[in-house]
Amino acid sequence: MGDLILGLSIVIIVLTIACLLVVGASGSSASEQVDRPFTLLTLEHLPDPSSTALWHTQLAALRQIGAAGEKGLKAADLTARYASSARLYPELYEGTSFAAWLRFLNKTRLVEVHGVTVFITAEGKCCLKYLEETEQMQLHLL
Repeated sequence: MGDLILGLSIVIIVLTIACLLVVGASGSSASEQVDRPFTLLTLEHLPDPSSTALWHTQLAALRQIGAAGEKGLKAADLTARYASSARLYPELYEGTSFAAWLRFLNKTRLVEVHGVTVFITAEGKCCLKYLEETEQMQLHLL
């Protein structure tokens, strides 16, 4: 288990460094940099092993939003989840904000935000299912 966590941490660090290099080379504005490194993640890259590790950092949030069902979840109820993830994965969340993270989830079509309520989308449910299945596969390999 420790080796898996170490491996995932290394992947996250490498991808974060790559993102910083891309952002620096592109001359992005400060407002664009707030959304980094989430701008590297797209649903099309979900099956790619190098980005799957990053997607797994979103698993707890997707579970929480999905558990709310059709009534949705107040965005404020996700702030603790964001803060927890930011503590667990400081390399990934450094320089981001709760609002930027929520925009990322919305831009990737995992959630829809209506006013102050967040709903999981069909894509979000598929992503959640995929991440849970890959998590189970990883646990069985250990």
